[in-house]
Amino acid sequence: RRDTPSDNNNDGDDTTKKRSSKKDKKEKKKKKDKKKDKKKHHHRDKHSVEAVATATNTLSSPPLPSPPLPNVVVVAPPASATPSKSSSKLSSKVKLDLSPWEASCERLVSRILKLDFVTAMHFDAPLVQKFPDLAKIYKSIVAEPMDLGTLRHLLITHAIADPVEFVRLGRLICDNAKTFNAGPDAASVRVRETADHLSYDTYVMIL
Repeated sequence: RRDTPSDNNNDGDDTTKKRSSKKDKKEKKKKKDKKKDKKKHHHRDKHSVEAVATATNTLSSPPLPSPPLPNVVVVAPPASATPSKSSSKLSSKVKLDLSPWEASCERLVSRILKLDFVTAMHFDAPLVQKFPDLAKIYKSIVAEPMDLGTLRHLLITHAIADPVEFVRLGRLICDNAKTFNAGPDAASVRVRETADHLSYDTYVMIL
């Protein structure tokens, strides 16, 4: 059987309808996909806006006030609390309260005490204090012990009557050293020579 023109037309219409329905389905699917994309973008935009708002609030919020610092008051010490060198020297002179000759002799003894060999040869303090083991034999040889430290103490306590007594006690220091160190050994010879030198220098200084 041959197809009539009407049949051919019907087939063409069916084909056209199928094609149009397919197009409609595709368009509907595209619209759905677009709606989904819009929803996704809207959801993302919402989250991004919230994140930006949170960051903005964090940045714009003022910092917490720091606790107040304690008030520290620095009080300067009074001028009298830190005396100058001149004032300390003046006060030491007032404390000693020495007569002119006592002050001169005290300066002399203090100057001699600063010499290195005086300490090395034990002229600066009682020998029995430095060497307690020698106390018995020393007292058996030396009747009147004397040293420069004791001599200065006697001066500042006004225990020396006059310059003559001061000279006697000064020479006594040297005589005691020579008496106790009378041996022929090198150490004793050196002590005797130092005592003579010290006695001569003291005599010259007093003059």
